Amino acid sequence: MRAEERLAAFLLNLLNLLNLTQSHQARGVSASGLVLCITREENGSYLGLKLATVGRTFSKFQDEG
Repeated sequence: MRAEERLAAFLLNLLNLLNLTQSHQARGVSASGLVLCITREENGSYLGLKLATVGRTFSKFQDEG
C-alpha cells in the first residue's frame, strides 16, 4: 500500500471510530477537519512511514483539499 493510501486509511478509520457526533466537535473533530494529538513522527512509526513521507503526504492532502 502506498503512503497516501496508508495515511488516508488511517485517517478514515479514525474518523469512523469517532463517528463525528457533536460532542466530538468540541474535541477537535469536525466534518471539515481533525486535530491529531500525535506527532507526525508517531504517525509515521505507527504506519511504517518515514517522517518526511508523512509530512509530504499531509501537505499533498492539504493542497488537494
